[in-house]
Amino acid sequence: MKLKEVAARLDCVLVGDGDMDIKGVAGIEEAEKGHLTFVSNPKYAAQARTTKAGAVIVSPDFPEIEPATLRSGNPYLTFAHAVELFYEAPRAAGGIDASARIAASAEIGQGASIGPYVVIEEDVEIGKNCTLYPFVHISRGARIGDNFKAYPHVSVREFCQIWNNVILQDGAKVGTDGFGYAKKDDGSYYKIVQSGIVVLEDDVEVGANATIDRATIGETRVRRGAKIDNLVQVGHASDVGENSLLCAQVGWEFIAEISHVGRNGLLVYEVISFR
Repeated sequence: MKLKEVAARLDCVLVGDGDMDIKGVAGIEEAEKGHLTFVSNPKYAAQARTTKAGAVIVSPDFPEIEPATLRSGNPYLTFAHAVELFYEAPRAAGGIDASARIAASAEIGQGASIGPYVVIEEDVEIGKNCTLYPFVHISRGARIGDNFKAYPHVSVREFCQIWNNVILQDGAKVGTDGFGYAKKDDGSYYKIVQSGIVVLEDDVEVGANATIDRATIGETRVRRGAKIDNLVQVGHASDVGENSLLCAQVGWEFIAEISHVGRNGLLVYEVISFR
């Protein structure tokens, strides 16, 4: 693809040779001739001057450099769109695999792709254009919106609610029992029934092997646009705000109080315990 075409499709200002052939995207250190790369952090500005890349996506006020530049108000987001120009993610086969077990009372919208050994229990509702990869388990009474995507070994427990455009990566667990026990007089523990649910609002993504516990009563809620990384634990009755980021191995542990993360919150790469 010619660089001038890339610039037009990414809505960037081109400075340099627009007839250059671009064959793909790469990191600034790995890029070779014919690659497109980017700089969004000023600390990498020096590397932009020495990169072998044919072109670099930069901010509008970035100094001129030898490689051609595509100037954008948001270089990182522009680079994300550039990746999509050169890579098409695999698509699941349409239809319902013969080995899937779907209860007669379940309702599935049009455009479904349901892979081998998926189990969908009684009274489940799933909207249009769902993609369920092998070994996904949707328990009874779950309510799921349009464009739902669940990768292998995902489970959604009973009565949980998932809105539109939600992605659950491999092994994510939604609605598992919260860690609730009452101590008995003899020192042993009595398991408290976890009667609440989990609600995932629109545009939420949950990473691989992350767990979101159901509430003892009421609900655990992850609000619109929140992104939860791999191996995150969201405890029962918590409330994760809109567009929050919970990065790998963040943990939420509850003994008595309910925790709340506000809108646009960010928790990064550490174990955090709320008591």
